[in-house]
Parts: sequence; C-alpha cells; structure tokens
Amino acid sequence: SQRTRHREDDCTAIAIGVLLGLHLWLGLSSAAVWLSVVMLSRYSSLGALVAAAFAPLATYYWFSWGAVTWAVTLMSLILMWRHHANIQKLLRGEESRIGEKRAPQAADIDAAPSARKT
Repeated sequence: SQRTRHREDDCTAIAIGVLLGLHLWLGLSSAAVWLSVVMLSRYSSLGALVAAAFAPLATYYWFSWGAVTWAVTLMSLILMWRHHANIQKLLRGEESRIGEKRAPQAADIDAAPSARKT
C-alpha cells in the first residue's frame, strides 16, 4: 500500500541520515549507491536494499570492526527486514517502478469519493 511505501522510504531516509551523521563520506557513498541503483532500475526498494548491503561494508572500510560497524550492520538488517514485502514483489516482478502509473487497487476505489450527483 501507499502508506507502507512511505514508511519504507522513511526508513531509508533515516538510515542515510544516520550514516551522514556518523561519517560524511559513509552517508554520501551510501546515498550515491541508492541513487545509482534507482536511476538504473527505477526501483526505489531495490536501491534501498543494495545501499543497505553496501553500508556495513563501507562502515568497515572507515571504522574497521567495532561498535559502529555492528550498529550499522544491525540497522541495515532491520531496513532489509522492513522491505520484505518489496523483496517478494521484486522476485515476482510485481514491484512498481518510479514514474510508472499503477493500476487502481480495490482499497483506492473504495476510498474514492462517490461520483453520484445529489
């Protein structure tokens, strides 16, 4: 649903914000990975998943093993877990792309105002 998509996008934005707070280049490189994947695939969720996989590796590069690397790894795993529905949609080929018009869902039709004249 649209509400779920916003929560997942919020998780990704918060994660990149945390990475920027930890180390400027860590945050910028993770954001660049996300943006590159999104531009190539037009899948925001795929960009988030690839950036989440990249972040612990980049953290290790700048911080070596330690509390920060473990924290970023945990954050990345949580972000991946939050995207589990998107992973299933990607595997089934049902995930919508950025800029793609989606077909109306039954919930959208039910929530639409009535077109009857009074």
